[in-house]
Amino acid sequence: MNAASLVPEDIWEAVEPLLSKEPPKPKGGRPRVSDRDTLAGVASWIPPAHPVVTQVDREAAGLAEVRASWGPEAVARFYDIGANVGEAELLAPTQPHWYLHWLGTEASVQGRGIVSTLVRQVTARADAEDVACQLLNFVSRNVPIYEHLGFRVILDTVLSRTGLRHWVMARQPPVSP
Repeated sequence: MNAASLVPEDIWEAVEPLLSKEPPKPKGGRPRVSDRDTLAGVASWIPPAHPVVTQVDREAAGLAEVRASWGPEAVARFYDIGANVGEAELLAPTQPHWYLHWLGTEASVQGRGIVSTLVRQVTARADAEDVACQLLNFVSRNVPIYEHLGFRVILDTVLSRTGLRHWVMARQPPVSP
């Protein structure tokens, strides 16, 4: 499947002017994924200047519609996970950082470097700003992917309410010589 079939032309025309003119180069010799291909994935980052997503923010982003589509049992599980994650985050460093909130790709294009490109777009900015990056991960197979992108596990725990295993991962900016 090519990106043109995933990204309609009208959306591409609106998004393309917003993209960086000098995107970061991938490490490891993999060819750079085109910007249009990266639209087959999404990364949601919370910047250091706005480190807390409030309930007002969530409602403005459409949480009411999400709750309605999920149903009460899924919403209750979501809030249990949120409460557990909040407890675990208290153990993580509190320095200013970019926080990777959501990340994903279309299943049909996984393994093509889209996630790496999306993450590197912000880690390059964070490096330039001399700011760390953090994320929460619930999938063991993703740990080495994030490690390849420079993240390290700083907390590996099982959440008390849900029993979910959870990794807090951080990436420090490079040390200047």
